[in-house]
Amino acid sequence: MRLLPALLALALAGCSTDLPEDVFSVFIEAPVSARESAQTTVALPVSGVQVSVLKIPVIKAEEFLNTEVVEAGPRDIRSTYLLVQLDPRVAKPLMSLTSSAEARGKQLVLLVNAEPVGLMRLEQPVLDGNLFFAVERPGMGGPAAAAYWSKRLNESILLYRKWREEEGK
Repeated sequence: MRLLPALLALALAGCSTDLPEDVFSVFIEAPVSARESAQTTVALPVSGVQVSVLKIPVIKAEEFLNTEVVEAGPRDIRSTYLLVQLDPRVAKPLMSLTSSAEARGKQLVLLVNAEPVGLMRLEQPVLDGNLFFAVERPGMGGPAAAAYWSKRLNESILLYRKWREEEGK
């Protein structure tokens, strides 16, 4: 069963289960060879960076385990990122996808409620299911935006997890 239709069905049925506030997913930048109908262009809210992405997500909300605010990079030019930790079952297919020569240099785009909020450039294959997004939020700097998105997404991740556990009973 797909997650969004199931959540909608629960809401319409009057179920008392809390529903996640945010729906989020990760999309990959479209290759040059992609058909026009298979892609869409998104723009980040602060920088205005535009990326053409494939319309089908590579990672869905139910595959997120946790997020954290982290600093990474060389000591003298460290940056703040939103670390997204994924379900280990997603790690192997993600490693395959990001290992291709065509994926190198492409970007992953984090969308929350259909709005792009962060980018991650694929410089090497993702081996461990950990993604590091540079995120944006109008009126906030990088560290504040990362903290904002981490808090919001973790709240929704817990509700998705609770919902999956209840569904499995």
